[in-house]
Amino acid sequence: MSDGITLLKDLLAVLENNPELLAEVTKSLPVNTEPVPTVDEWIPKVKATTSKGTLRGYRPYWTLLSEHYGDVPINKIEQHELEA
Repeated sequence: MSDGITLLKDLLAVLENNPELLAEVTKSLPVNTEPVPTVDEWIPKVKATTSKGTLRGYRPYWTLLSEHYGDVPINKIEQHELEA
């Protein structure tokens, strides 16, 4: 989250702290309308690109993640929710 805030502050600085100009500039930016995958949709895609050794190490964590957040879009999970 702080990276997004930093990026916004940097952008505002470039735009001379003019929020109206920022609003105007962002109107032309493309909007991603694709749905964000859920944890259960994302895990198989990651597994398919993972080596056997890495898969052995991460499988227990992905199982826990799926059990607790399987139907949750991956962009809706906060870091503090995942900390032990």
